Formats: sequence, structure tokens, C-alpha cells
Amino acid sequence: MKIRFFALLMLASLFLTSCGKDSVEKGTLKGRTASIIENNKNIIVFAKADVDEIINKSGIFDGAIPEQYAAFIKVYKESIFNALDMNQPIHILLEGPVKNNMPQAVYLLFEVKDFAKLKKELTDLGGETKEKGGISFFAQDNMAVGVKEKFGILLISPNKATTFDEMKAVIASSEHDVKNEKLAKILNSEDDISVGMELGRFATFASSMDDNAKESLKNYKKDMEGSYTLLGVNLETGKATMKMDFLFEKAMDQYKPFNESSVSSEALHSIGGGNPIFALALNLNYEKLFNLFYNSLPKDQQAEIDNTLSMVGGKGKVAKMFTGEVAFAVGEVDPTTFTSKISAYAGLNDASYLKSLVSGFAGFAGLSPQKDDLYSSEAMDLKLTDKKVVFTTNKSSFNDAVAGKSPEVIAPEGFKFGNSPLSGFVDFNKLDTNDFDVHVKAVLRAMNYVTIEGSNDGITVVLKSKAGKENILREIVTILTTSITNEMMNPTATPEADSATYDIN
Repeated sequence: MKIRFFALLMLASLFLTSCGKDSVEKGTLKGRTASIIENNKNIIVFAKADVDEIINKSGIFDGAIPEQYAAFIKVYKESIFNALDMNQPIHILLEGPVKNNMPQAVYLLFEVKDFAKLKKELTDLGGETKEKGGISFFAQDNMAVGVKEKFGILLISPNKATTFDEMKAVIASSEHDVKNEKLAKILNSEDDISVGMELGRFATFASSMDDNAKESLKNYKKDMEGSYTLLGVNLETGKATMKMDFLFEKAMDQYKPFNESSVSSEALHSIGGGNPIFALALNLNYEKLFNLFYNSLPKDQQAEIDNTLSMVGGKGKVAKMFTGEVAFAVGEVDPTTFTSKISAYAGLNDASYLKSLVSGFAGFAGLSPQKDDLYSSEAMDLKLTDKKVVFTTNKSSFNDAVAGKSPEVIAPEGFKFGNSPLSGFVDFNKLDTNDFDVHVKAVLRAMNYVTIEGSNDGITVVLKSKAGKENILREIVTILTTSITNEMMNPTATPEADSATYDIN
């Protein structure tokens, strides 16, 4: 009997845990955040940050920055941590419309740990104070704070001051029960930083900012409603991972940009091989994307495109011209010519229309026609077959590229380049950073590589550092602090001399 009881208890726990990710409890910080988002259709973007975890990972109070800077910041950190429960993440909401590059309002939602300490901090600032109906209200200029029980809101309105009644209405809007699984999934994410957005609202926001966007989005806005994106950022030892999940409704299936399969071996073996600085491979649904672009245009622009494309077979022919497979690679800079070797591939369904285009415009690119749809110059070659177009400035590998027999592209640390519909990388070890700002250069020289891979379900970006011994945020904070301090102490130093002072190992 006891075994059955414990088995049932375990199953119930698993059920509650799995369901919890798709729901938020009314009255909790997450539940109140969800309620405000649901009730205020002008909330464009919402984010959540684990401030305590981020501070710990940054190492700013553990030697990553000079002690005098840390001591200055620590005073403010302690007053905030004494008043607020920083075991809970801070939630941030951005309300539109945006005017003069300023949002209508920014909300910071938090859990109160010690109201007496928070009240003292706020009253010391001066301004209006009021307590009524269980709500404590503090306001100064365009900033207002409202607290009810353990729930607090910092509301910043750049264009006007917030009244008590307005704050009361916002708090009231946080008290509804919300049944939205996609929103709950975003708010329940355990990332260090997470950012969410409902696409229908973003379409409304974009339309309000630009008349062209308004015209382009009007046909798609209804389909976008109810679909969300979630960007999660996690800061780890030696790497940062940024993952965007697409939480789409069924209506968004028609807009998914990728084919489901990986990039073909022929495409990957047509871009020169070797150890490039940068490489990108895509397997796009080209016909769908072309038609989406065309249908988003105003009627007059569609007519212009129809007229232009009539010379090469019309829109329908051009929409089916490419397979959607694209591969691209940029090699290291040659120290003698200061140029990089570039190779590119595009798959073709029907080359006849592209051949007529290239024959007419190749001369403008300095390419001379050769036999069998080959175009060449001293610096580059381009070859058109019935199934692909291959371009390269690496003449020694051109024949192999055309045959689809180039060596495999070698990606950093065994990254599986081409194994997903979207994949790419930048190898910072081969990147010439001399033209970058000295502080950016200092960070780039400490990084190893960045990779990207994705499909219709989401996209993942991973940034790896060279040293990899500490949290990557701490590494970046240390590098930037050193760079800025050196610049302040040696304003006449050359960037080369300055960047040489960093020990990334």
C-alpha cells in the first residue's frame, strides 16, 4: 500500500512539474507579470533577468574590477538587495508606442523583501508619497513606485508623470488569472536573461513606426497574433549560449523560412574548403520567401517588379529559379595582397533565366565570357551549370569547386557545419581585428569563435572564449575594465600597444 502511495505521489509530482512550465500562479510575481502583459496590449517586449546570478557571474565584487569601483557600486547593491528579494528575477516590460526614440513606459516588476527599508530609500529621494487601499505610492518626476503586499512596480514614463490612480490601475491589472501556455513558458524559463515578444503586437508596433511597414504587415498581422518568440541567454564557463525559440501558432507555418533538411554535400563541397574565417550555409524555402516578399509590397512596387522580371520570364519563373541552398565562405587575409579568398554556391532549379541575366551583366563586374557559361577575370571565376552557380576568388580550387569536390570546410572545434538548415561560424583566431575600436578589439582577441545553427523551430548561437577558465561574463568584464583603465592612464598609447597588455590565458 505504501509503495502504491509513493508511486502515485511521484507521478503527481512529475505531472505538476511538467504542467508548471505551461502555467503561472495567480498572485505570484510571474502571475502578475503575465496578467499585466495580457491586459495591456501595448506591451511590445518583456524580459526577465536573474540579477543576483548575473552579478555573481560577472565577478565585479570578486576581483573582476578594481576594488575602488566595486566598493562604489556595492553601496547601491546592498541597499537594493536589503529591500528587494533578489532571489526572484526582475521582470521588465516595454510599453509602446515609441515616440522620439522613447517608449511610452518601462515597467520593472519585483518582489519586496523588506518594505520598511524600501520605504526609507524611496522617501529619502523626496517627491510624492501616498498610502491608500493597501497600496503604497511614491513618485518623483517621471518615476513612480507602487507596492501592494510583496509586489512592487517601478514605472518610468518619459513623457509624463504617473498618478496614484494610474498606478492603482496597473496593480489591479496584475491580479487576473492567465491561461496562456506560450507566455507561461517564457516567464518560466530558467535562463539568466530571457526576452519574449508576441508577434502580433510587434507587427502593430512596427506599423506605427513606418508607413511602408504598415503596408507590408497588414496582410500578415492576423496570422502573427498569438505567436511568440523567446530569446534565452545563458552565461557559462568559457561560453555564452543564446537560443531563440519560435512558439508559433499553426497560422505561422506558411511563413517558416527553412526547408527541413540539412545543406547538401554538393553545396558544402563547392566553396573551397580549408579553414575560413567565416562560413555560412542555408537551406531556404526560396519560392515561399520570394512570394512572401512580393506579396508584402504595395501594388505599385509589385507592378514595377512585374515589369522588370518580364524580361527574364516573369515572376513565376524567377520564384522557382533557385533551390534555396546557399553556401558562402571567406578565407584568411593574404598578407601580401590584403585580400581574402571568397567562395560561394547557389543551387538552381532552372538556370536558363539566370544565364541570360549573367551574360548581360557580367561585363559590369569585370568578368569576361569564356566557353560553357564560364566567366573569368584575373581575380575571380564564375561558373553556371544547369543546377548551380559557383563563384570563387580562389582560382587554384575553382575546378574542384565546380565539380563539388572541394575539401570539407573545417569548422572550429568540430562544429557540424551544414548539418542544419542554417549553420555558420566566425573563427576569431583568423580575424584581422586591427580596424576595430580598441575596446572591441580587446574582447574579440579573447574570443575563440561564434557558431550559429537553426531550423524552423529556433536558432542557437554559441560564443566561446579562448581561455575558458572562468564565466565568460567575468572574462569580458575584466577585459573591458582593463582596456578602459589603460586608455584612461595612457591616452596617447597606440591601439596595438594597448591591446598587447591583455593576458587572455
